[in-house]
Amino acid sequence: MFIFVYNKLTIDKFKNCVYNNIRMKIPEYLKVESAIREKIERGKLKPGTKLPSEPELASIYKVSRGTLRKALKLLVAEGFIYQIPGKGTFVTSPEDKKIEVIRKKQNYLRKINKGIGILIPCITESLFPGIVRGAEDVLREKGYHIMLGNCDVSWEKEKEYMEMFVERGVSGLIISPSFNSYLNPYYDILKKKNIPFVLTDVSINGIETDLVCSDNLKGAYEGTKYLISYNCKRILFLAGKRDVSSTKERFLGFKEAMEEGGLPLIEDLIKFGDFSEEFGYKSTKEILLREKIDGIFSANEPITAGVFKAIKEVGYSDIKIASFDEPDIPFDLNLNIILIKQKRYEIGKYAAKLLLEKLEGKKKNENKEFKKILIPPEIIEIKKNIENKKGDENEKNKNLPGITKKGGE
Repeated sequence: MFIFVYNKLTIDKFKNCVYNNIRMKIPEYLKVESAIREKIERGKLKPGTKLPSEPELASIYKVSRGTLRKALKLLVAEGFIYQIPGKGTFVTSPEDKKIEVIRKKQNYLRKINKGIGILIPCITESLFPGIVRGAEDVLREKGYHIMLGNCDVSWEKEKEYMEMFVERGVSGLIISPSFNSYLNPYYDILKKKNIPFVLTDVSINGIETDLVCSDNLKGAYEGTKYLISYNCKRILFLAGKRDVSSTKERFLGFKEAMEEGGLPLIEDLIKFGDFSEEFGYKSTKEILLREKIDGIFSANEPITAGVFKAIKEVGYSDIKIASFDEPDIPFDLNLNIILIKQKRYEIGKYAAKLLLEKLEGKKKNENKEFKKILIPPEIIEIKKNIENKKGDENEKNKNLPGITKKGGE
């Protein structure tokens, strides 16, 4: 998926438009630019040659200094010449010209486009559309438009989008990495090109930059405390790849709550695997058929979908579930469920604000320290077709900070 808003008038198109319109008088600065460029292209002016001073060139071409400077500025933008303050103007070598043209073109496009690239790993997960919306609302207020890339949890596709966005002159990037994004070498290229970017949701080992994400440790801690408050003692913990930053933080929150509740961490009930429904289904079914558990903590939305499927298939009814994000809950699943809802709009909003700060700092040549912003998640309790005494329910909720009842907030 690719959404791109792009509007530019390149130097070449502008010149062609001028030259082909016989009713329009050719501006003097274009005549000077054409004359100097022709000498360079025909080899009359060799690479490295120093051009005459501005007063001398203005006299040679019988134009004002202002007109001459416009011509020289155009030649610099095209990569034919380069200027060194205090030393003069020189003809660019063919090799340097190619590099210089690309650099000048990208800088020119960034200046006029005000485009921001946003990369997400999976558009079907509930977290990422909200991040995009939050970022877009902030960026539009400042005159920026967005370019969106859906990477399908592929670092190769992520890299392709980065290359495409940079080629089109984006001012910066907001990126929600995948678990395998550490394999993408283009992050280092972004740094070398001095293109600012902000990460959301998870960090990447070895890449230092700004990060906006949920307070995963706190969310997992509170979700686990919910399960413990309902007397769950044997809790199955399911999460994606173990080396992903969000997985590490959520496991730490789970572990902290279990230790605080005086409950042991049972190795057979701690499972790490793919961020997939299949992993959630197979792991849950295997445990349900093998031993008795009374709670499940799922650290990721796709995994939770598999948990629901396994519970329905095995026919388990006396179990409590805590899950990150907002998975689709089967209508006939009569269980108590706690959702640890990430404030996706807020994540996108703060990521955009951080990126705007970086862009402003870049203009001022400021090197600001990297920031990490943690957004506390919202805890929502869902009860389905289970009758509870209202007094007992309220008493339980008093001990659960941040817990609200869906539909009765």
